[in-house]
Amino acid sequence: AVAEAVGGRLQRLSRGAQVLVVTHSPQVAARGHAHWKVRKADVDGHTRTSIDVLEEGPRQEEIARM
Repeated sequence: AVAEAVGGRLQRLSRGAQVLVVTHSPQVAARGHAHWKVRKADVDGHTRTSIDVLEEGPRQEEIARM
């Protein structure tokens, strides 16, 4: 219920401003229009970060996985 309320408020806020949200909540993520997946990996003792744009199919899969 709380995540649903937060998602609704963020959605209303986004009508008048650009909003960037980092979340682990599928209820909040489902309200977004553009989605990216951020991943960290250890490569030869160094942390590497990658960011992928999610299209509709992978977007739905990622929200379901959350």
